[in-house]
Amino acid sequence: MRYIIFVLIIFMSFPAYAATYGDAQCTLLEIIDGDTIKCDIAGYPDIIGHGISVRFRGINTPEIRGKQRALGLISKSKLEALIGGQKIITLKDISRDKYFRIDADVYVGDWQINKDELLQP
Repeated sequence: MRYIIFVLIIFMSFPAYAATYGDAQCTLLEIIDGDTIKCDIAGYPDIIGHGISVRFRGINTPEIRGKQRALGLISKSKLEALIGGQKIITLKDISRDKYFRIDADVYVGDWQINKDELLQP
């Protein structure tokens, strides 16, 4: 019986990543790499909104660990230049991706950062 309940819970949770959670303001804490930032999301409880990693929807830059480290560092420095010291970032259409990571359209003011082709190495 426990096994059946466990399987039902797993199958019922799969569509959860497709849901969108609206928009939010966040305070930028750190730029992790060219497509990921860490921030505090205003209005969310600390357990889910404090120090949370947010991936830029539609952008995939090289990681700063591994074989493509040099390209990853270039992408990270490009993102740092694009953000230009801004601390308040707007997250729009927040959702979860297929790996259950937070995915969002990221804005500084009215400008959508993840549409900027300069982030690609």
